[in-house]
Parts: sequence; C-alpha cells; structure tokens
Amino acid sequence: MLAYAMDASKALAVFFFCDPMTAEDDVGCVAALLELEASGSPGLTPAIILMNECKEAREDVGASEWLRALAQETKVPWLMAIVTPSARVLNVLKSVTWLLKSRHSIAPVSTFDQAVLWVEKCRGTELPRLHELHREALLEAKGHETGRPTN
Repeated sequence: MLAYAMDASKALAVFFFCDPMTAEDDVGCVAALLELEASGSPGLTPAIILMNECKEAREDVGASEWLRALAQETKVPWLMAIVTPSARVLNVLKSVTWLLKSRHSIAPVSTFDQAVLWVEKCRGTELPRLHELHREALLEAKGHETGRPTN
C-alpha cells in the first residue's frame, strides 16, 4: 500500500510504503514524484522522505523498478531520504547508494527525524512542513488500513 502527502509549492513529499505493496503502488509512486517535479517551485531541489513500513519482503522487483524509473525519468537531481528501522536494510541501502553514485542525493536513515534533519541540512533551512506532510500521509495510510475514504 502506498500513502503520501505532497506540497508542490515547497517541492516536498512524504511517502509511506506499507504491506502489501503492489505494482500499481509502484506506478503511483513514480507518477506522484514526476508530478511533484513538474509542478515544483523553480530553484528548489525536490525533497522526498520515503518511510518503509513494510514487514514482508517483496517477491517482485517493483521497488528496484520504480527507483530505476525515477532515476531515468526525472529531469533534476533530487534529495531522497529512505527511512527504515532495519539495520540490515540500512547497510544494504548505504552500499547501493555509494556504488550507484547517482545524480540524486540519497540518505538511508533509521528515523523520520533523522530524515528531516538531513533534508533541512541539504536545503539550508528548517522545514516544519515535512512534519505536517508526515501527519497527512500517516492519516492517509491509516485510512487505507481501515478501508475508509481519506479525501
């Protein structure tokens, strides 16, 4: 399941990935990120925080596919903090991001607060809007879990 909140005027977004993730979620994620880039403010580097709340390993290659699509389809460099509490996943992400040497700045971290601090440091300003987007995305995720509409 994918839940997210964006603020195009500030080029910010927070995404939650929760079980079960589907191919439609992957497509939706790429579409939302490209929309954020297209509608973002000129001069602002788009910044996203990806909250990985999945407990089940995916058997498909969806996660790698949407990252590949994002890398190929975006026009500007991004700031991307990937949050996961798993030390094993963090180590893998750190190795992969170091090896890729992507034009995007990617920071694997273990908490949302670490992600916010990293984005703020990169942008050179405090971004309280990220906390608001986090709450909005979390409410959307909870709405998906209960089956009630979120909008």
